[in-house]
Amino acid sequence: MSKTLSHLTPFQRRQLAKVIHKIANASGAEKIYCYGRRLAVTHRWSPFMANDNNIQTAFAESYDLVLVMPAHEQRTKPAIHATLNAKTVAPLAVTCLIFYWQETTDLLKNGDHFLRHLQSKGARLHSSSKKRLPKAPFSLTSEADAAEAETTWPHWMDKAAESMAFAKEYLAKRKYRLAAYMLYSAACFICNALVRSHTGYRPCTAQLDQLLLLCDNFCTIRKTLFPANTPEEIELLELLNNARHVLDDNDPCKVTKDTCSILLRRVEKLRQQAHACYNEKKQAAAVDDMGPLAVDNNGLLKPFNP
Repeated sequence: MSKTLSHLTPFQRRQLAKVIHKIANASGAEKIYCYGRRLAVTHRWSPFMANDNNIQTAFAESYDLVLVMPAHEQRTKPAIHATLNAKTVAPLAVTCLIFYWQETTDLLKNGDHFLRHLQSKGARLHSSSKKRLPKAPFSLTSEADAAEAETTWPHWMDKAAESMAFAKEYLAKRKYRLAAYMLYSAACFICNALVRSHTGYRPCTAQLDQLLLLCDNFCTIRKTLFPANTPEEIELLELLNNARHVLDDNDPCKVTKDTCSILLRRVEKLRQQAHACYNEKKQAAAVDDMGPLAVDNNGLLKPFNP
């Protein structure tokens, strides 16, 4: 959900702001986050409807909230839930998860998956103080551990740089099949670096086309550099992918100087875009959220600095 709630209409934002205000007053929550919004559509037959085959359509909005209670909170969670009756949240439907302040702090310090994503992607709708929750440990993606990502990335990219250096050397010596093989190795190393640093998954395939497909989960590198959308592009990717069979004497694959030069430029761009993708993800993971949201003069939710 957007931190600015810009996708909501003015009426929906005013409605949500009123409900959040009532929830904050009733529960005494120090911070309120929204991590999801659902719209349920129901169809009901009625004999009093003249049009549309007597079908009546109704829409119901539901919001998923997290309430972080202040450090001095003594009530049990069921007791806090009891304060959030239907009248408090009307006309919306609300699901609330309640966390104590110290509980939230400990979970974030231990890298809790749910709260980490809530902090980075959720919308903070209410804050009664300037206290800030601790930053969750740095992580590039939903699954990749920070320390593992920082170790994995240079390991595979260094291997890719070494392979590219050999490829240039073989190209200068007119050993085009060996140059293509080293470019294939470099491309595989780069894809492994991307997949492992972004997802924590360890690919068990040596086929470049499959590694590129794995990268589709978080970037557009394959579509940009190896789109395979024309016969020529398909042939180019197949040639690079089949270069792993370079030591096979029966391999009919023919690699020319021009083809090898094109592959060298493509793999070099792959390396550059991979670095850009990694740095962008790393910076995004380190950026703090926009801060809590308040109600402006028009009753709309807006971001403000605590």
